[in-house]
Amino acid sequence: MNEPEILSVSSAAIINIINTAAAFILINTAKKKRWNNFLKILVGGMIARMIFVLASVWFCISILELDAAYLSISLAILYFIFLLAEIVYLNYHTNYVNLHQKNQQKAN
Repeated sequence: MNEPEILSVSSAAIINIINTAAAFILINTAKKKRWNNFLKILVGGMIARMIFVLASVWFCISILELDAAYLSISLAILYFIFLLAEIVYLNYHTNYVNLHQKNQQKAN
């Protein structure tokens, strides 16, 4: 691979890392809220993150003129991998919240 392809793959990785970090921050913020607010934060965060990814891809292809094929393929592969990490993280933390609430109810 030469430099333009490496830049495209690196840009896709950076976009996905920022997207996933934002997801982890949102999950940690949302898990402290009531269920309705939890869902609002997660859904609103997903919409904002989708807009961020779309704007970042547009910027990389249109302004930076990176290789669209390498960028899109590596973005899709990395997005899938990071999405699996997000799902595992969300599942673990929401189950933790549910178990914590059940334990508090039992204590009362």
